[in-house]
Amino acid sequence: MKFVRIFAIIPLFVIPTLPSRPDIPNTPSLPEMPEISGQSHGDDGLFQITTDPNQQTSPLVNRDLVVWTDWRGFTDIWGYDRKTKEEFPIIQKDGIQWATGLSSHYLIYSDDKNIGENDVRAYDLRRGEDFLIAGGPENQGNGVTNGRHVAYIVGGACGDLRLYDIRRGKIIPVADTDGFQDTPKVFGNNAAWIDHIGGGRGTPHKLVVGNIRSGKQKVLYETTNAINWPAISRKFVVWSESPAPHRNKVMAANLRTGEIIELQPEGPHQNSNTMPSISKDLAVWQAWRTGNGDIYGYLFE
Repeated sequence: MKFVRIFAIIPLFVIPTLPSRPDIPNTPSLPEMPEISGQSHGDDGLFQITTDPNQQTSPLVNRDLVVWTDWRGFTDIWGYDRKTKEEFPIIQKDGIQWATGLSSHYLIYSDDKNIGENDVRAYDLRRGEDFLIAGGPENQGNGVTNGRHVAYIVGGACGDLRLYDIRRGKIIPVADTDGFQDTPKVFGNNAAWIDHIGGGRGTPHKLVVGNIRSGKQKVLYETTNAINWPAISRKFVVWSESPAPHRNKVMAANLRTGEIIELQPEGPHQNSNTMPSISKDLAVWQAWRTGNGDIYGYLFE
């Protein structure tokens, strides 16, 4: 089976508005990706984005911009321009920052100051401004955005889903059920999230899609496997699915046809932190194919 030729990455200078930090070593050019046996039809669109020996995780994509959380000395947020093939830092400051949401205007991230006290913050990509979405003594996280609203979870990783209107500065409850809502994503007026009772494999996990305006919700996919990290576009939803410990796969559903697609088969090269993201026909996620966490992508035909 033949792979799409992978990209080379060229390091870019530090963005001028960011605080000064120690020099960061150059990122090497990407090598040719070896043939991987036992793969399904999804591999034809697969390519590698990062190769830095430190871990890169939680990738997000919007149009030609891919961002991720990077561990090369600091837990910061980096980006990659698919057109220019250049890599650059976006958020660099003290503490731990996790990229959680991305639109054409805003990068949403979790700012971890103390254990159990996470804030949801936004970075305006056009103006270079950083501002608070939700903070305080409660644990807020998993913030995502469609450019108009920010959806996030209150009460830890599995709490209640809230929606913040950026223009109005208003918080709106979205889902508050007996179970838990987890890892939301939004696109346009639609949101996708995982609904479960708090158990792991062997308990019901539902992938739910809801409309922000109408309030209507639909269970798109249900399994007793552990599923996590859904991402939604106009046409597709992608997610991570773990049938067994230390084995994971990346799945997708066509919102128009209902077709379920396996993008990357189950294997030991995956763990539960694949964190897929999607924009138009490009999906990205983390994988451990090379022994350290790198970012991969898949182009739908």
